[in-house]
Amino acid sequence: MGVSRLTVNEIANDRRTVTAEMALRLEAVTRISAVLWLNLQRAVDLHRARLALAETLPQLSPIARKREFTNFEGEPEIEKAE
Repeated sequence: MGVSRLTVNEIANDRRTVTAEMALRLEAVTRISAVLWLNLQRAVDLHRARLALAETLPQLSPIARKREFTNFEGEPEIEKAE
């Protein structure tokens, strides 16, 4: 693979993340898509972020704004919120 055993061990033991370069190396030796390796890492990252923000996320509210559309005459129309 062109990397040390320590690097592979750290990835396997969740002490190092899978980068795009490492995903390509893993793909070359395992025949498992680099995209899959990166998606697995992304899933782990999102899971950790959700846990870290578990108390904060429910307190956030979506950004609400009116959408602006253009009618056939070229004048903007404002969408009415229900």
